Amino acid sequence: MWIIWLGRTENDPHFCKADADLLATMPSYYKLSKFGITNNDTMKSWVPEMSRFDDLMKVNPESKVKNNHVRVAYQTEIMLEYCGNEARIIPYTFEDALVLSNILLFKNTSSSNSLIKKMVEALNKPTVEEACKHMFKALEKTTKKAEMALELLFIMDPCELKPPHYIVEGLIWLQEKLKQKQKDYIITGDV
Repeated sequence: MWIIWLGRTENDPHFCKADADLLATMPSYYKLSKFGITNNDTMKSWVPEMSRFDDLMKVNPESKVKNNHVRVAYQTEIMLEYCGNEARIIPYTFEDALVLSNILLFKNTSSSNSLIKKMVEALNKPTVEEACKHMFKALEKTTKKAEMALELLFIMDPCELKPPHYIVEGLIWLQEKLKQKQKDYIITGDV
C-alpha cells in the first residue's frame, strides 16, 4: 500500500492506494466471489470499512472517502478486449492492473526483465483467464516489482502508459481537493 499525503495536517488530502487482496490461493479474476473476503486491513477497518469482496466491488466513489479528506483506491472490475473477445476482469495488484490497462503496449514490448517478460508471456496466452493466472503466478513468486517499475521508465514513454482506472479516479479526487485547498491560500482584493 502507498499513500500520497499532501499537506501539513491530518485534515489535508490523503490518497491511499490499496490492493483488493481477495483471500484465496488463486484469485478469481473473472468471477465475483459472493463469499470472498478481502485480506486488506485498510478496507476492512478504515475505508470503506467492508470486508466482503462483492460489496467492495460495488462501492461508489463517494464511499471510498473518509472524513472528506482520505480517499482509498483499489482494483475494481474492468472491461477489456482480449484476443477479440470482451471480458470483465478484476486485477489483483497494481502491476497486473497496469498491464491489463495497456495490453497492446505490453504485447509490443521486448524486455530482458524477468517480470515484464513474464507479463508479456502472459498476454500471449489464448484466453484472458489463462493470462491472468499466469500474471498472478509471476507476481506471487517475485519481489522485483520495483525493478519492473524502473525498467518501464526506460523502455516505454511514460506518456503512453495508461494508468488503471481506479488510480485515475483517485488522482482526480486528489486534484479536486488540492484545487479547493489552493483557494484557501488565494488572497483576493487589494493587498
